[in-house]
Amino acid sequence: MTTRPRPSFRNPPLTEVVCGLQFRPLQQFQAAHYGLFWKSVQKEYPTSRTVTPLNTPTLVPQPADGVAEVTLDLTLALPRVWFVSKDDTCLIQVQQDRFLFNWRSRQGNKYPRYPTVVRVLSEKWLEFGVARSPIT
Repeated sequence: MTTRPRPSFRNPPLTEVVCGLQFRPLQQFQAAHYGLFWKSVQKEYPTSRTVTPLNTPTLVPQPADGVAEVTLDLTLALPRVWFVSKDDTCLIQVQQDRFLFNWRSRQGNKYPRYPTVVRVLSEKWLEFGVARSPIT
């Protein structure tokens, strides 16, 4: 088995990259936990926005009549919250069952490359863990 090097572009054709984690809903998670996390990142991410939560479509097994259904779990009671960086290039998204990090192209800034995006996601995820502790 050979490993091909990943392509690398001098000027990657990207406007946005998102990396994240999805997990079972944090049962003890409350609106106050958004604020605790924001307090830990507010110097870098001074703006917050409340947005509609992301839902995960669930494919229901195909019934005898051959018509499959897709359902959405709408049980998440809490919103998704965005924490936006000073320069609007980075975004942390938090909801009861997800933690996402976005890099966005703004005014010609350079894409920091995937390893950097994943590193920032990991760092912020660790901060989130401390901010929400001891919730599981």
